[in-house]
Amino acid sequence: MKVTSDPVKARSGTVIGLGGTDALMGKDSIMERSYGGLITETLLPDRSTICSYLERQELPGYNMFSTSLIHIVKRDDYSVIKVRQDGEVVVITSEERAYLNSIGKEMEFGVADYDYFFELFGVPAERRSGVYTANLEQGRLWTQDEEGNYFMIFANGDSTEKLSVSFNLDQMVQGIDNKEPSSPRFKDGEYIEDECKFLPPPKTVGDPRLFLIKDDVITEYSSEEQLRYVFLLNHKDGEVIRSEKEIKIENEKAKSHHFMKKVKNFNPTNPSHLPADSVPKVPQVLDMVNQTVSIANDPIIERFLWRNIIEYSVPSDGDVEVFENACKQKDDMRDKQHEVSQKLKLEGPKVSDDQFTTQCRIMLRIARQRGINVSNLLADDYNQIKLDDRDEKRNALLETLDEAFGPNGEQNRDTT
Repeated sequence: MKVTSDPVKARSGTVIGLGGTDALMGKDSIMERSYGGLITETLLPDRSTICSYLERQELPGYNMFSTSLIHIVKRDDYSVIKVRQDGEVVVITSEERAYLNSIGKEMEFGVADYDYFFELFGVPAERRSGVYTANLEQGRLWTQDEEGNYFMIFANGDSTEKLSVSFNLDQMVQGIDNKEPSSPRFKDGEYIEDECKFLPPPKTVGDPRLFLIKDDVITEYSSEEQLRYVFLLNHKDGEVIRSEKEIKIENEKAKSHHFMKKVKNFNPTNPSHLPADSVPKVPQVLDMVNQTVSIANDPIIERFLWRNIIEYSVPSDGDVEVFENACKQKDDMRDKQHEVSQKLKLEGPKVSDDQFTTQCRIMLRIARQRGINVSNLLADDYNQIKLDDRDEKRNALLETLDEAFGPNGEQNRDTT
């Protein structure tokens, strides 16, 4: 342990400015940020160093300040962690530190670079992607990517995100704490908010999740990146029961991965990562305690979430070529079958107009003999029959009119 004391610095009473104006203060020596002129450096067995000092920072308002104890942890892999007394934790990985140095002053990495000071001591809302900020008092961890999307994990295991393309003013006012934003209501089609129509497409888009639902079986097709993420989560979770075995599917070798986890009901007053008796409660009603242990008659019902992933071997270039040739041969065979079917196709006999008219008259006579009303027939094949029936009725009516009002009809009336 190394303790550094500067009496002159202790008398100066350094105050860090509001916001990120003094973010680069201390890049040469962390003593510049010290309020009491006292710095403690601790070297750990894993070659990590912890630098502790007292910092005084200005707050909004007149003559308002906050004094906090700051711990800066520098690990052997060049990652940096800042822990403040009020519970704020900032994590900058070595990859992000190298990236910040590459887009900044490009100083000697791990020795003289200081571009990460902007993220370490700056305003939390203005930190870049890859920098993780946690608040132990509020119990949350969040980060922001390059496109302005926020991702947050709560202490009880919940997670939420706020996408920058949503551009919803209500969500912006309520902040990321609103885990369940209101969903838009629309009848059908694709919904795009008016404010989002002018926005450019995002730079990075996650792979879509494809599902095939057949009867009561659901099959999901995932990309390599999605599967890698699933395997990472399942292997880190100690409550997941894992198993692997070699199988054959249609004479093709594959590996079957089984993941099974017990389903637990979420209780916000008792997070799953804490023991049941971690939060003491005052009992409201005192119940009688049995002197002997009683065995429950009802069986314990437990639900498990089961997932099976089939892993096929990566096909070689030769396998891909064989598959493409087989697909081409199948397409050629289908084309030849279509040509042969067209040649052997039998077409119905063509009927002339006179023959069709004769057929319609014969069908009309049969219908009349059977007492069928032709006008009630709905099929298109009976249209010509309906026309013939209408024409015959019209001609019959005209003949009766000629008989009644013609020359012969007048003579008959005079004789009468």
